[in-house]
Amino acid sequence: MLIAEMLLLTALNDKGNVPVGSGALIQVGLTGALLADLAIDGRLAVAEDGTVRAGDTRPGDELLADAWDAVREHLQGRNVRQVIGGLSHHIGGSWNRVVDRLTDTGVLGRDRPSLLRPTRHPVLDTAARQAVLDQIRAAAAGEGPVSSQVAVLLALIGPCRLLERVAPDPGTRGEAKRRIDRVTAETPVAPGVAKIVDELIVAITVTATTVPPFFVFLAAGRDVLVQRIERLTELPGEPGVTLQVMQPSRDNSR
Repeated sequence: MLIAEMLLLTALNDKGNVPVGSGALIQVGLTGALLADLAIDGRLAVAEDGTVRAGDTRPGDELLADAWDAVREHLQGRNVRQVIGGLSHHIGGSWNRVVDRLTDTGVLGRDRPSLLRPTRHPVLDTAARQAVLDQIRAAAAGEGPVSSQVAVLLALIGPCRLLERVAPDPGTRGEAKRRIDRVTAETPVAPGVAKIVDELIVAITVTATTVPPFFVFLAAGRDVLVQRIERLTELPGEPGVTLQVMQPSRDNSR
C-alpha cells in the first residue's frame, strides 16, 4: 500500500470525514507522500542542491507512474518545495487520484446524497483501515522495526493534525507525539526521502497558516460545518474532533 493511501485511511473516519481543519493539510501531505514513495523506490532523486530529478525507470504502479511522468515532463530540476506545489495539478489532483484508487479497489465508497451536498467516501473495508491504524500505532509505541514508509507516515501525523488517530485518548497524545518524534528520528531513510519529508512538513505548516477558515471548511467537508453549528447550539455532535495545531519537529525528517 502506498504512503498516500495509508495517510488518507488514517485521516478518514467511518463516515468519510477528516478531522476539523485538516483537509487542506492532508491534500498537501498526499502529494508529498507520492514523491516519498518514488524516492524510497529509487525512482526519484534529490540532489545536494535540493533539485528533483526522475529516475531512469518508470514505475509499474499506475499512480506512481503518472507522478513520475509529471516530474520528468514538467517539474524536472525544480526544488522539492516547488515540486510538491506543482505535482497535484499535473496528475489530476492528488486527493482525487488517491480517493479514486481506494474507491476502485472497494476500500472506500462514493456517496453523494444530493447536488447540494459534497460527495463523501465512507470506509467500506474497515479491516484495511484498521490494519493501517494498528501498524502506525504499533510503530509509534516502538513495537518492532519501522519501515521507511511508516516512518514517513508518522512524520506527517502531527503536521496533518491527525494525532487523535494515533492516540484516541486526549490524555495520551503528548506522550504519543514524543514517541513519534523519537521513532522517526531513529528510523533510517534515504537522504532524498529525508529532504522530501523536511520540505513537506514546511509546506503543510505554511498551508496551515495561510488557508482562510472558509476554505478549511470546504476542504474538510460539509459535516465539519454541521459539527461546528451543533457545538454552538449545544446539540449533540460527533466526538473525537480536535483543533489542536501541532508544531512540527525538524527532527522528524530523519
